[in-house]
Amino acid sequence: MSECIDTILARPGPLETAVARISVGLVHAARLIDRGAVWLLDVLYEWRARTAERHAMRSLDDRMLRDIGLSRADLERELHKPFWR
Repeated sequence: MSECIDTILARPGPLETAVARISVGLVHAARLIDRGAVWLLDVLYEWRARTAERHAMRSLDDRMLRDIGLSRADLERELHKPFWR
């Protein structure tokens, strides 16, 4: 019985310590990659939404533009912006 307790209480060796550190590092790296993937998907979604909104704005007539507080010149400026802005 004392052998079991000694085994449980034994300090980890250098190999076990290194493996544990690598494991923790891999978990942190996976979390960063996960966050990066979520961020990238958010950005792509936002770009697609902007493109769709600008496409819809193209069909608005001058009366509709006035209703939302835009002029034809405002619309043209908006339509000529790159999708990432």
